Amino acid sequence: PSDPGEITPKQALFTSISGSIGLGSIAGVAIAISIGGAGSIIWMIIIAFFSMNTVFAETVLSQTYKKVEVDGKTNGGPFRYLRYGLEDIGYRKFGTILSQFFSFMLIFGSIGSGMFQINQAITTMTDYKVLNNFKVFFGVIIGLFVLYALFNGVKIISKIVAKLVPMM
Repeated sequence: PSDPGEITPKQALFTSISGSIGLGSIAGVAIAISIGGAGSIIWMIIIAFFSMNTVFAETVLSQTYKKVEVDGKTNGGPFRYLRYGLEDIGYRKFGTILSQFFSFMLIFGSIGSGMFQINQAITTMTDYKVLNNFKVFFGVIIGLFVLYALFNGVKIISKIVAKLVPMM
């Protein structure tokens, strides 16, 4: 709690976890069971065990390699620990390339998963005949929420997920 930063360690952990379980825990489970049957639940549990270990390692690395700028903003995450973590063990060039590649691929992953999530949310909300004509309206509302979160940064996102993730 006494470390400098924009969010608490608890908020950092829940933000990291929300990025891992957000997409798959809602639509992904339903799709897996409908395609793979009940046996897919066992594999989801096994994968979840290893995934949560990965999330824990990412959170520890993010805290280890974060940097507090002069203006008080925190700079951290996979971009920093890939670059500086690998630099610490003698692989500076590889770390820089890997960090840039991660950043580039994150753009495409965010677009793809964002479109899927928005489609699932709008489809769920407009399944009822009464709301069927409001797809564009719901899309605009979701877009405004996303813009609000983007302009307010990680502080507002971390406050929201710190309350939602424990319920998930």
